[in-house]
Order: sequence, then structure tokens, then C-alpha cells
Amino acid sequence: MGPITKLWINAETKLSILSVIQTSQQQGVSARRCCSILMIEHRRVVRWQQRAHQGQGLGDRVPGPKEPLHRILPEEVARIVAMAKSQEYVDLSHRILAVTACDKGLFQASFSTVYRVLKDEGLMTARQSTDNVIEIFVVPVRQGPHGCTVMRCMKKLFFGGLRWSDVGD
Repeated sequence: MGPITKLWINAETKLSILSVIQTSQQQGVSARRCCSILMIEHRRVVRWQQRAHQGQGLGDRVPGPKEPLHRILPEEVARIVAMAKSQEYVDLSHRILAVTACDKGLFQASFSTVYRVLKDEGLMTARQSTDNVIEIFVVPVRQGPHGCTVMRCMKKLFFGGLRWSDVGD
């Protein structure tokens, strides 16, 4: 079995490792030596001991903070909504709202944040999907320099038989 690094360990295994280390310390073996024998980082065991001593439990925790550090505040949401509802700015896009608000010192938020707030408040219509849009292209029928249509000239140019000098200016 290899070293115990970068592995998620359940609470029961952590508790048994801590009890082995505690027993070995009572018999005169240092915690660092015990960790090297078990092939586990000493720093990791110290964190487990601190959590067990503080009564926090040894179960795996979700990494990171519970709430984003730079989340938008309720006051900022209120300012965005108030600006979007005001008669002066009602027709502006979320991008122009964000830039205008920054210029006037009302709030500072990214384009996506303003869009998300307006969408959550029902002030922004959803973006249209382009999957069902049918585009019709009309092929030009004007004559090229050699009497053929432009599309035929292009086919001849790219697939052989015609040089740039033949196409003309």
C-alpha cells in the first residue's frame, strides 16, 4: 500500500489513525515518526487532532467558504433594479446600464451580474435561441466577366480552370 496523500478518508479511518498515533506517543514514538511510518502527512494529522479536540468532528467538509466573498449585496441589487425601472434608463441594455451606473457612481457590477439581477427580477427577457431560425440566402445572378454567374466563376476559380487574371478587376 502506498502513501495516504490526496485521498478522501472517512471519519472512522481518521479516528483509528489518530488512536494509533496517540497509542504510539504513549509508548515513546513521536507523532512525526508515526506519520512517516503510516505514510501520511504530519500536517494533516495535526489538523485532524485540532478538529477532534475542538469537537468539530472528523467528517469531510466541503472546501471553500459557505458564501462567496464578493457576492452582490442586497443594496446593490436594489440599486440595479431601481435604475432599470427608472424612466430614463428603461430602454437600455444590461451592458449600457452597467457602464452608465459605473460612470455616475451608482454601483459597480459586471455586465453578467446586471443581466442576472434583471433576469431574476423579471425585467429582462430571455435571450432568443437561434436554433429555429431559418436563414434564406439568395444566390446572386449577375454575370461575371466571362458570361458565367458569379457562383460559377468562384467554382471555376477554386476548383480549377480559371485564374485570377481571368476574373478581372
